[in-house]
Amino acid sequence: MIAGKSIIRGSVLILGLMACDRLVSYPLTRSMCAPIGDGSASALLASEETVKRLGLKARAVKVRASVLVSGRARGENEPDIGERAARIAYERAGLGPEDIDTAEVHDATAFGELHQTEALGFFKMGEGGIAAEAGETKINGKKPINPSGGLISRGHPIGAFPAPAWSPGTNFTGLCGLSDMTA
Repeated sequence: MIAGKSIIRGSVLILGLMACDRLVSYPLTRSMCAPIGDGSASALLASEETVKRLGLKARAVKVRASVLVSGRARGENEPDIGERAARIAYERAGLGPEDIDTAEVHDATAFGELHQTEALGFFKMGEGGIAAEAGETKINGKKPINPSGGLISRGHPIGAFPAPAWSPGTNFTGLCGLSDMTA
């Protein structure tokens, strides 16, 4: 989230003021980091047959791939965990970065969003910030990132963490208010 309404803070984050907030660790300020919070969300996984039987087809989202990878020691030029997971998920789904319309990415800090958009292959390495600054990742941009507002907006729950999986599925159903992408 580069700028916008913060759900957990209850205020609007303005780009210029974010840089002037209390320093956490250079160059990150308090409003560039997700606040710790608790919360919950859930996702119901069901077969296509069950979705039809329950009359949920209009709200159903097809999961093309689900990947779990772990961190490891790596060389300076080796792909990080996000890049490795993305490659596996794209291969399993038969898709590539160009096939993805929008994404919720892990943005515990403002830099996290920029890095993850590069790791997912949406932008070349080193160009995620340029794309965000040009407006490409805004909700009405070429590649909307974190239309929910991301962790910086809703907080970073340390425990169970299904919200990023839940949010994209609801963004196209007319249930998300300002972050809805059905228009």
